[in-house]
Amino acid sequence: MKKTLILILLSTALTACGGGEKDQDIPKQEEAQEIERKVAVIEPTELIQAFRASGLPVGDVVIHTAESDPNNLLGRPDGYTASAHFEDTSVEQDQPFEEGETVLPKGGVIEVWGTQEKAEARKTYIEEVNNTFNMPGLKQYMYIHKDVLLRLEYDIIPDQAKKYEDVLNSL
Repeated sequence: MKKTLILILLSTALTACGGGEKDQDIPKQEEAQEIERKVAVIEPTELIQAFRASGLPVGDVVIHTAESDPNNLLGRPDGYTASAHFEDTSVEQDQPFEEGETVLPKGGVIEVWGTQEKAEARKTYIEEVNNTFNMPGLKQYMYIHKDVLLRLEYDIIPDQAKKYEDVLNSL
């Protein structure tokens, strides 16, 4: 009788601790963390939509791929996970020097870094380059929210840059 009771208790304990079909529906801890991260990430298209919805003058948008990324950082080790350039229609746009040359829209750049620390490191790097070379054309407004670095052309007036920052921080 004791052996039967022990076997029943052991069987019940093993079934309750796992091994059942319902366990397969529950993601492993690593998968759950990745799912949570994907949900928390701000994508460039989401930010562009928010800018437009708030009335900011966003025109053309270029969503980068690993092949088209001008910085060669997209998807690479210690690089960003998403990137886009967007036009601010209040800013005079550059024209191609040669026929067929691709010119990125002037306005802003959205870089999604995966962690806030990486976004901050990128911002610091850009600031150091700007300080070292002291070139007015390299100056930018830069704002960080979560793992996103938003870089804006200095041609954008400060009040408008603040509106971009406010929208970024609202997400």
